[in-house]
Amino acid sequence: MMLDRVLKAVDENKGMNVGFKENIKELITKFFSIFPQVSLENLENRIKSVKIEKTHKLVSQRPYEYNAVENVLRFSADALRNEYNAKHLLMSGLLCMMTAYDNTYGFANEKNQLESFNVGYTEILSNFLAGNAGEKDFYKEEVIFTNVFAELVGSDTLFQAYFTNDTELISAKLVESENGSYARSYL
Repeated sequence: MMLDRVLKAVDENKGMNVGFKENIKELITKFFSIFPQVSLENLENRIKSVKIEKTHKLVSQRPYEYNAVENVLRFSADALRNEYNAKHLLMSGLLCMMTAYDNTYGFANEKNQLESFNVGYTEILSNFLAGNAGEKDFYKEEVIFTNVFAELVGSDTLFQAYFTNDTELISAKLVESENGSYARSYL
């Protein structure tokens, strides 16, 4: 079973302590119980060797960052200490690993044309899956923008595009909307 293979892959990573592995396994299990149709193959391949690092806000302004080429998941030490919910950040990082392709993830492409939607959608999924008991909301504008965009192209389209790295699905819905067939349903 796919879930069992991914959980075994987490255990194979020698760079994580037991507590961290348990948090990861809890989040992956929750994700799979809600979205069993999503392939975890990419996560299985990456989680075995992912390196977890702490970084400083002077290096990156983001609370977390996943580099798919280096297979490194970085967390801001300041964010973890002060303002953000650690499980929420970890879920965001796992979503990036699940959808990573080259140095992009989700429906972000090489030109970063959909970066705001990508960040917003990752945030929406992380909130849904892990909650956010942190003191600070982040990517608030991107979440609002993504929710509005979902009204235009459909949440199912965003979901499918995110987990298959297929931005053409979004483009096709936008063209359909521009031609009026989708937009008329809202009038």
